[in-house]
Amino acid sequence: MCFFERASKQVQPLTTENFRDSEIAAKLSANPLLPHARSGRAGPFSDAIGDIVLAAGYENGQTSNFLTLVVDIDHFFDGLIRSEITEGYQVEISMDEQTVYRFAGNDDLRDKWAVNLPLKFASNEWQVQLWPTPERLDDMYSASVPMVLFGGLLLSLGGLFLGWRSHQLHQRLHARQQLVRQATEQLKQMHKTEDRLIFLSDHDALTELPNRNGLLRYLQNKIPDVERNQRPLVILVISIDAFRDLNHALGHTIGDEIIKRIALRVQKVLPAGAFISRTTVDTFVVVCELANDELTQALAEAIRHNIMPQLFIDQHEIYCSASIGIAYAKDANYDVDSLLYNADSALYCARQQGYFGIEFYHRDQQLELNQRRERLQALRSALENNQLELHYHPSYSYANRQLSGLKPCYAGELRTAS
Repeated sequence: MCFFERASKQVQPLTTENFRDSEIAAKLSANPLLPHARSGRAGPFSDAIGDIVLAAGYENGQTSNFLTLVVDIDHFFDGLIRSEITEGYQVEISMDEQTVYRFAGNDDLRDKWAVNLPLKFASNEWQVQLWPTPERLDDMYSASVPMVLFGGLLLSLGGLFLGWRSHQLHQRLHARQQLVRQATEQLKQMHKTEDRLIFLSDHDALTELPNRNGLLRYLQNKIPDVERNQRPLVILVISIDAFRDLNHALGHTIGDEIIKRIALRVQKVLPAGAFISRTTVDTFVVVCELANDELTQALAEAIRHNIMPQLFIDQHEIYCSASIGIAYAKDANYDVDSLLYNADSALYCARQQGYFGIEFYHRDQQLELNQRRERLQALRSALENNQLELHYHPSYSYANRQLSGLKPCYAGELRTAS
């Protein structure tokens, strides 16, 4: 059995056979147990092509019945459009490329301004096309002019603000980058200064040779190995004769140039593995491993020969000489301080020989130096305590039997005369 409500525009009754052949009946029969209503094309329920039908099945005893509701789409869309669409717009609704509703009077702007939107209701879907009337479009343009001007002004102000802000950030970034570069450069300079200070702690600033600290560190590392392996080690102390007089007479600039050139001349004749340092203003120290006195003497002669030629500095022709003191590590029992002291003792004796003196250390030199030091100390003490007396010895001429003069008398002569 089928109960249905028909639209007022329908005049033909609906038979049970027609209902069975409809689209909605097929949907209901396919899923009879679903509790909600089904929707579909109205078909035999309505003469209008776009109408739809809603139907739901229910049981009445042993009979299956269906409740059917036909929706007048034209009336439905007319109420929807009038309540939901703003005045000034035109609408056309289609289903399966067939127009089912139209609310439009002018299609001139349709192709250019139309907007397509989908519309779903139940299981049915329509395509909605919406476009403005010419009057509505004019109102939109007239209203948009001040809005465009105002919006352009806002955008311009916003652009200026963003540009100003970007410029400020760029300046700050540039300033920060400048500070980073300055800090990096200062850090590099600090590292260079630190490295230079470390270098100068062990090296001479003028010649960049190791200084006395560098020499001591080298000997402290070298001598234990030499002693352990019983290898010969010799030290040569080279002192430029009368260098202080040259320095005062010609100036410190020329004096520095003399030192640098002599350092290069000495380095040219040194054997492989030799160590050279500048310990004082006018003194160089060479340390090397030489097997005997002949090789050592030959090296000292080569150094003296290389220093001998004149130097031409700022229109000055300068001749230099050097005295050389030589000492062996074995004679100092491989003690650093004793080795340097022995070399200084030999240098002192070499200077007594005159220019270009060369002297090897031997134990008598130390005794002579100790005696000389004691005499100087006694003389200094006698001067401070007024303990010196001056005596004269008379010179007598036997020919004319007259006193011819006086001469100083040493203590031994005084005792003999008395």
